[in-house]
Amino acid sequence: MKVDNTHWLNAGANRDSVRITSKNGYSTGLMLFDVAQMPYGCSVWPALWTVGAHWPEGGEIDIIEGVNNATVNQLTLHTGASTSCNTQAVPQSAVSTSFMNKGCASTPDADAGCGYQDTSPAAFGAGFNAAGGAVYALLIDANSGTTIWQFPHNKGIPADITSGNPDPSSWGTPQASWPSSNGCKTSDVISKQNIVFDITLCGGWAASDYPHSGCPGSCTDMVKDPTNYNQAVWKVNSVKIYQ
Repeated sequence: MKVDNTHWLNAGANRDSVRITSKNGYSTGLMLFDVAQMPYGCSVWPALWTVGAHWPEGGEIDIIEGVNNATVNQLTLHTGASTSCNTQAVPQSAVSTSFMNKGCASTPDADAGCGYQDTSPAAFGAGFNAAGGAVYALLIDANSGTTIWQFPHNKGIPADITSGNPDPSSWGTPQASWPSSNGCKTSDVISKQNIVFDITLCGGWAASDYPHSGCPGSCTDMVKDPTNYNQAVWKVNSVKIYQ
């Protein structure tokens, strides 16, 4: 899945890109994404995520997301406008990443959500690709909550995953954890999730970040030149759903 990298465009014209959404939605289950290569570069906003109906009330889970020349990955949960969902009670020892905003409530005007940041060398962009990609595991469980693990290919994939018998209880500390609680039940804030792979060009986040990204010119100028998108490619080995 890739951005058009062959046609020159006039200023302000739209470049062909991709957004693929699963036909089925999943309110619970284990999703495994074996990603060999991800898009990156100036003006590029790639994301692997899930989303429910009537955003943000149906929930959104961002598994891979960043913009421009970012080297870190953000893993984020977005819930409805209620402020009862947050990560205040999650101890640092429970995750392998760094906390970002701890309030999950999201609206069109305030949509940071409650996120974690992976700053490892293979987290995002060129570093992710140089490591051969990774397997991401997203578990949505009505009782325990929502959890994400990452397994870089250059460090080895758990044998239970490669054998087709995944056992999350054996995987150790996850990258992101949003426990289900009395004040924030997973079944209340996450409806059936459709899986999305997309590559946005500029857009709200990439465009606003662009002046601080070390990229030349303007975001819209970047879109004109097809050679800027030679690395704007998703290569996915597999997507597997266990329920």
